[in-house]
Amino acid sequence: PAADTDGHSLRSVLERDAATGRDIVLVWHRHDGVDSGESGAVLDDLGPADVVRRAMQCEMRGLVSPDGWKLILSDAGECELYDLASDPGEQRNRTADPGAAPRRRALIARLRAWRDRFGDDFPLPEE
Repeated sequence: PAADTDGHSLRSVLERDAATGRDIVLVWHRHDGVDSGESGAVLDDLGPADVVRRAMQCEMRGLVSPDGWKLILSDAGECELYDLASDPGEQRNRTADPGAAPRRRALIARLRAWRDRFGDDFPLPEE
């Protein structure tokens, strides 16, 4: 990445040469102009139209930990938590799983540290 960006190259991860050992922070910005033109076919490939459109109208933050846990939070208060090692297709949201509560709290704390470090104003749950 360019020197003036908040990022690190993940090329080695994408090429499967080595793991970074770092959290990967994901940022989604609201897209208020979802059209039904050429992008409609692309949106159809992403899933049910109502789910895709709702996701595109939310602001979201997420974190993927080096040990394969993925947390996604929306500004609408939705939370998704996946253990990518055992659920790579993200079919089992573990948010309500009491056994995953410590992991969820830890990932939220790590996302909060990132948010505070970079001055992001995204609202996070108080866990």
